Amino acid sequence: MYIHCLRALISIAAFLVAQSGVPIGPNGTIRGTVLDAVSGAPLADVQVSSGVPNSADSTSTNTGQYQLTGLTAGPYRISAHHPDRGQFVYTYAYLDSGVTLTLDLHLPPEASISGRVVDENQNPVVNQPVTLIRSEYQSGLLCHVADRSATTGSDGQYAFRTGLESGRAYLLLAPHFDPIPDAPADLAQRKTLPRSTYYPDSATIEGALPVTLQPGENRERVEIQMASSKPYCADGALRSDGKPGSGSFAIGQAALLGMPEYHASSTPDGKFRVCGLAPDRYSLTVDQWGGEQVYGSTGFRISTADLHGLEVDSAAGTAQRLEVAWDGEPPPGDVRTNVSIAILTAAGRVALSVEKSFPFAGAFPIHLPAGDYDVDATVTGELYVKQMTYGGANLLHHTMQFAGADGDTPLRIVVGRDGGRLAVTVNDADSHAVPAATVLIMPEEVTSVASLATRMVVGQADHSGGYTSATLAPGKYSLLACTRTVRRTPEDLGKLFDARSKAQTVELGPKVTTSATIQAVHLDDP
Repeated sequence: MYIHCLRALISIAAFLVAQSGVPIGPNGTIRGTVLDAVSGAPLADVQVSSGVPNSADSTSTNTGQYQLTGLTAGPYRISAHHPDRGQFVYTYAYLDSGVTLTLDLHLPPEASISGRVVDENQNPVVNQPVTLIRSEYQSGLLCHVADRSATTGSDGQYAFRTGLESGRAYLLLAPHFDPIPDAPADLAQRKTLPRSTYYPDSATIEGALPVTLQPGENRERVEIQMASSKPYCADGALRSDGKPGSGSFAIGQAALLGMPEYHASSTPDGKFRVCGLAPDRYSLTVDQWGGEQVYGSTGFRISTADLHGLEVDSAAGTAQRLEVAWDGEPPPGDVRTNVSIAILTAAGRVALSVEKSFPFAGAFPIHLPAGDYDVDATVTGELYVKQMTYGGANLLHHTMQFAGADGDTPLRIVVGRDGGRLAVTVNDADSHAVPAATVLIMPEEVTSVASLATRMVVGQADHSGGYTSATLAPGKYSLLACTRTVRRTPEDLGKLFDARSKAQTVELGPKVTTSATIQAVHLDDP
């Protein structure tokens, strides 16, 4: 009786394994050596993992050896990480049943940037912050963002030794931004101050020299020579809906996001004066007026003299209509979703962010002065934004030319219900699945790197190489996949734009899921 029960249990277990899709057969092994990608020396204490479908972990020995055992046949994304090296390294492997696969892993050392900050006489500048700047696309706009800072020592030396990415162009800035409320009217009585300087010796970001690192590169002697200049002043008046008054404002360096700003307020008659400004481009943003949130902004440049007569007129909350409508007949029942709207300035700063429950039609305070803006709208669920207009002008992937809130001209969003999905399978040249591949979906209308940054869809395949998109508008799309992460940098998006000739084109019809099988490509190949 015991033997019969045991046989029954074995039969049931075998049936369940077969039904689950797990291959029945001998397990395999992936093993190899972890090596320094630059010197070729073996690396100890590297954590190696196989991920799914069978997770196995190993830590490399003193001779760099690792071994992942008990693996079923299938595709694997092998990861390697050393606690002192920051970045993960990923590689793809396909394991046949019962096979021992030898796979060496090459882990680059941490890249670094180091150098000095000196003055005009080559003397070290002590306790000077140095800002590392990265460039990336945000909502189709190329923005320069402060990433992190280091501070010089007594010898003027600074260093960035962790977390740097190879292939990315960095800018370096030795900032000096310390505005004050006033200064003597006579320029000769003002003390000369250091000015913000981009590597190697530029007062503006346009003259900055980028630093692009190879894997594991230690870039040394990156010297920033800070010049000095007389500080200048800017004065003017703030208004709201044409009326002067007391408002709160901030002044920052126009070319950069994420840098400190100077905050102050105007007098009751709207007058303001800010001094201690070195030659550069700045932005002035009004955010409070009479205790209420407003928005008003202008850019200005300081060159070789004080600047007089700046005027900023903010909008004090005129009601602006937002309309959200169905494309065609509304669906039956009470269908609801969230509509998110972000309005960005030309510098990439968020001027307004609104989230409403759909369906919605009504007025909302839009604190925007006249100007050009980029508008980004998204909806949740099995829906997509089909049209977006303002005053009859198309805003979908276009700039909004805003003349000021008048309460009569609606910002109108039309939500489509006829969207479809793309089900993409990523294989290698041998038709094996590529796990965790990056999948890129590009509308046919993409004609530039900037439009690619705005309109591309980026996803990640699962362990079997499959990825299904969110709801997309019907139309033609180009599909690409690669085995590495695609950053929204000018370098990566430029490579992606040039690789469109390798893409597979598919046509997505309304209310369908279209399947496509594509082969992973190498973006870094010439």
